[in-house]
Amino acid sequence: MQGAVTYTADGHFHFITVRSDAPKYASGDSARPSSEEAMAIASGTVAYTGTYTVDESTKTIHVNIETSSFPNLVGAPNQRRIVQSITAEELRFTNPRTPAGITLELVFKRAK
Repeated sequence: MQGAVTYTADGHFHFITVRSDAPKYASGDSARPSSEEAMAIASGTVAYTGTYTVDESTKTIHVNIETSSFPNLVGAPNQRRIVQSITAEELRFTNPRTPAGITLELVFKRAK
């Protein structure tokens, strides 16, 4: 998977991950995928945006998801990301509470 995350100084964030092997639409028209193509894209993409706060004492980012490609995330309680490390070039964090019940470890590198 590949993706991006942006945290703005005014407390907003945007997050997206997409399958790196997503199929191209045979029609070449983004409004006309086949059912199989649409399902492959939908099941391999997660995007959400909202607001965040940081608790420096626990190294935790608390997020309030306002819109999402997975509607169950909107307004879900206790959305937090635990920062493992942060440098000028890289952010590493874990998401200990995914809807699937797994812990995700994510690494984002600064865009150049």
